[in-house]
Amino acid sequence: MSIKIVFRSILLAGLALILTACSLPFWPGREADDRTTSPSTNVTPGEVAVINSDVIVTSPLSNETIKSPLTIQGRTQLDTGTIFFVIKDVAEQVMATSSVSILDTGSNWNPYTATIEFPPPMSQAGWLEVYSLQTQAEGLRDVVRLPVVFEQFKSPTVKIYFQNTEGDPNFTDCSIVYPVEREVTVTDQTNFSSQLVNAALNNLIAGPTETDKKNGFISQLPAEGIRIQKIEVAQDAAGKNIIRVDFNQTLQTGVAGSCRVTGIRAQITQTIKQFPGVDDVVISIDGKTEDILQP
Repeated sequence: MSIKIVFRSILLAGLALILTACSLPFWPGREADDRTTSPSTNVTPGEVAVINSDVIVTSPLSNETIKSPLTIQGRTQLDTGTIFFVIKDVAEQVMATSSVSILDTGSNWNPYTATIEFPPPMSQAGWLEVYSLQTQAEGLRDVVRLPVVFEQFKSPTVKIYFQNTEGDPNFTDCSIVYPVEREVTVTDQTNFSSQLVNAALNNLIAGPTETDKKNGFISQLPAEGIRIQKIEVAQDAAGKNIIRVDFNQTLQTGVAGSCRVTGIRAQITQTIKQFPGVDDVVISIDGKTEDILQP
């Protein structure tokens, strides 16, 4: 092959790459990014578009603020199959799904547009996943995952447990406790995460509100000075989920009487056991589990 032919081939290949790049839906100043990034509200919307192989997402962009209903737009090099959309909260819980069939327009890049509705999430940050599925045998491909910020979201709620003079005025069973709800602010909403457990217990330690008290709720925990020193989430040899919580000495300071001790243990245990999957709760004081909270 002559040098002239080789040079001509290289020149044509380079020209083809330039033309292909020009056909992509980007403009100066915008970068393509095929990496997954963490949800964040610190990135200016519009900085990054996301491309992964045959699928491009042009709207919304990484870390863009979104609301329901959300319009999703992009392009794909596929000419058959389906594009799927999944919205997840920060705990990876699926909030909504949608899909659209790919329409072959005869061009290299076929546009797609879809609308997805989702309920108010329990966190401000979340994820949008876009992927294609040509055949069941092939499975998922070209997964694009980008962080989003929800314009509207609900603070998660937890239950805390108190005794109640209206539900059991004579305290015939001191282990019976009743729930009230509190809103909490946490970033990790995975089931029985240490953040959720800590938020619930701190609200329990804070005691009943004035409204709670008017409705008969009382707490057996000492009113001041209790600190959570450590929360440990573990599994035993049998695979059971155990939450271990260590408190300072104030938890048992001035505590006397079997009914009060039983009430303290019940309030703490039931507050933690509200989270599905918790099998057992171990309470300790300064690392000790024996000879504590004695009547």
